[in-house]
Amino acid sequence: MKNKSPRIPRIPYWLLQKMYTHDIEEGYMGDIKEEFDEILKSRGRAKAVCWIWIHSLKAVPKTLLEYLNWGGIMFKNYLKITLRIIKRRKGFSLINISGLVVGMVVCLLLLQYVTYELSYENFHENIENIYRLHLKDFAGSHGAAGKAVKETFPEVMDYVKFNKSFSGGIYSYQDRKFQETKAFFVRESFFKMFSFPLLKGDPETSLSRANTAVLTKSTAERYFGNEDPIGKLIRYQGGNSYEITGIVEDVPGNSHLHFDILISYKTLIKIRGDWIESTWISCPYYTYLYLKPGTDIKAFAIKIKDFFQQKEEEIAKDKREDLNYELQPLRDIHLFSNLDFEIENNGDGRLVYFLAIVALSILAIAWINYINLSIAKSLERAKEIGIRKVIGALRGQLIKQFLSESFLFNLSATVFATFMVIISLSYFNQLTGIPESFLFWHDFRFWLVLIMMFFSGTLLSGLYPAYVLSSFRPTDVLKGKSTKSGKGRVLRKCLVVFQFCISLALIAGTLTVYKQISFMRAQNLGVNIDQTLVIRGPQSSGSYGGFLSSLENFKTEAKRIPEVHHAAVSTFVPGEDAWVRSGARRRYVPKGDEKEFRVIGIDHDFIDLYQLEIIAGGNFSENIAAEYSSLIINESALALLEFKNPEDAVGEEIFYRDKPNRIIGVIKNFHQESLKENYEPLFLNRLLWGTNFSLKVSVNNLKKTISSIQASWNSLFPGYPFEYFFLDDHFDRQYKTDRQFGKTLSLFAFLAIFIGCLGLLGLSSYETVLRTKEIGIRKVLGAPLPSLLTLLLKDITVMMFCSIIIALPISYFYFHRWLGNYAFRIDIGWWFFFIPTILVLGIASAAVSYNTIKASLANPVDNLRYE
Repeated sequence: MKNKSPRIPRIPYWLLQKMYTHDIEEGYMGDIKEEFDEILKSRGRAKAVCWIWIHSLKAVPKTLLEYLNWGGIMFKNYLKITLRIIKRRKGFSLINISGLVVGMVVCLLLLQYVTYELSYENFHENIENIYRLHLKDFAGSHGAAGKAVKETFPEVMDYVKFNKSFSGGIYSYQDRKFQETKAFFVRESFFKMFSFPLLKGDPETSLSRANTAVLTKSTAERYFGNEDPIGKLIRYQGGNSYEITGIVEDVPGNSHLHFDILISYKTLIKIRGDWIESTWISCPYYTYLYLKPGTDIKAFAIKIKDFFQQKEEEIAKDKREDLNYELQPLRDIHLFSNLDFEIENNGDGRLVYFLAIVALSILAIAWINYINLSIAKSLERAKEIGIRKVIGALRGQLIKQFLSESFLFNLSATVFATFMVIISLSYFNQLTGIPESFLFWHDFRFWLVLIMMFFSGTLLSGLYPAYVLSSFRPTDVLKGKSTKSGKGRVLRKCLVVFQFCISLALIAGTLTVYKQISFMRAQNLGVNIDQTLVIRGPQSSGSYGGFLSSLENFKTEAKRIPEVHHAAVSTFVPGEDAWVRSGARRRYVPKGDEKEFRVIGIDHDFIDLYQLEIIAGGNFSENIAAEYSSLIINESALALLEFKNPEDAVGEEIFYRDKPNRIIGVIKNFHQESLKENYEPLFLNRLLWGTNFSLKVSVNNLKKTISSIQASWNSLFPGYPFEYFFLDDHFDRQYKTDRQFGKTLSLFAFLAIFIGCLGLLGLSSYETVLRTKEIGIRKVLGAPLPSLLTLLLKDITVMMFCSIIIALPISYFYFHRWLGNYAFRIDIGWWFFFIPTILVLGIASAAVSYNTIKASLANPVDNLRYE
């Protein structure tokens, strides 16, 4: 068989023509043009392609060296020109670089916050397969839920259950005693599911036995110092002892599971009994499921709902429980969960994404400023561009020149911005609550974002000015004719409108947040928290009668101090989540139809100390034993129990915890928590298991008063830590996140306006240069200064009103929804539209006035001699 020559791809003739024509024009292959044409005609396209490729490859080394040498010379030339321009226009260069620097710094700082918020739980290796099982509107679950799901569904590989009941209190080692509030009972599979690294101990067995515990590194140092804690015992409330079987690294800040002590779940079973594993009555447990990789979550969630609906029907014979269960991804808990009974306060995902948009918008504003300022100065370089074109400069070379300028400006801005971020990061972390240990620049993503920001800024802010400036016709510019198209001017004005839309939205948002926080802090809480000192007291242990006697003794001793006016004891104080819940019903309501109420244990002095208003019935008496089955309810509980008026409720019996209890009083609603939450239906009873001492104290000589109180405390509760706080400060901490949001918005609103004003400065400079001769002619004809100002401010005013029409309705929609998170909130009124409008118009007019007044006051002769 005849061998066939290898098939050469067919290349269109026009492409061949372009290949060799380019080289001929550049002078590389002009000597072989005739030979190539001859081969193309006589031997055909295939032979010609091979021949020209061979000759091209021979020429590559020489061509490459020449090109590199030419490129180096050209870049050096571009650099020199750019540096001369910067030196000649110091003010312009400073404004341009400052705008870019501020935009980059704002963007990087906000991205630091966004990155931190989005990083929650990312350190867990199995994060994609961990889900929280919880009741609807409630973060907890029943004691039997986790085990039931694990035994029923093969998709569930394992589960972990938390419980913090009776885990707080005083823990001690020798003479060291500390009050712990972050102690949890957890199942032994905890370290298999979650990636909290054990520094000492075996993750398989450290929590497998009863009366064993694992401490965090910092907690172990508090109790044991430099001693090895493994095998040693810590005591709880002077009773149960727990053997230390492991030390775990401190929990990072970006986790919703912060703990100091983990106690084996078998310890809780030993204390309370096996029934907690099978109960469908109470739900103070947190349950997490570890699902098989690849599980269809949507289908599995449907299975879960169907399973619990069947389970609800099974247990309805004894007690009806709401088993409306849902699955929640571990990574979504911090940002997208605001349920009752959360382990800790979570963040706000909508706020995080809003700030991410703000970050990118402010960076876009900075780039827009660069474009406007570059175009504003373009007329000053019109003759330069015209002369360059006349002497043979190609458009591509001009574009490279202007891109080189953009490269240098953005490089300088990036370097300065990096230093500014590093310097200001500590302040910003304090403002937003980010831990100091979280350093964004230690993350490769910081440098990736910085590099992307630099190259994107160079291209986005450099290409458009380069395109516009290189498009000048040399005959027009050398004759002094305007070269600006209407289309380009419209685009630049649209960019300015976009800038001030962002500024208006930030101003309106700052006003809304400020007024909402001021509203919440100024409202009557229905409870007097002023001058209230709260001491965290011991929990009940041993004899309950002896425990109550100790509480009364301390109250008596405290009241002997002249500066202490009142003293009371309660399980919760205002400003805390009263997480204890219980079902209750009226006598005629069938069993199983209970309503849910929050429960606070108080003594007879609590209502007087906090000045709660009794609207029917009376207060508790000093006879504790006679009132264990008595309740005081608030107005919300009154409505939930369907009493028509407070007087009807007094003396009525309700079944609370399956036992009859008599209502002895009704109090007016008060804010147990912040004004974000609605009034909760409350039961106040006489059962005290964990305590807070509330003392009304005089502000005079406060240091001496606290010392006297501490002396009484140490004499009655030796070894128990004396931990106290002022209730008004404690209550105000509930608004910490809102205040941080407000401060952050205020700061970045100011910076956005600052950057926007730079853009207006550029645009007004541009418009003034375009109308220089017109201004001169108008002045010669007798136009006064106010009419010239009106002429030049007219376009800016139109742009501002366009920004107002676009930005404020959108902002109103967003912040109206944001206010929906608050049970008690302000109404958005006229101020939302009026104040931002006045501020922006005033600031914009001030920014534009410099160039406007300068042009208006100039000598008309100079204006008419312009160019």
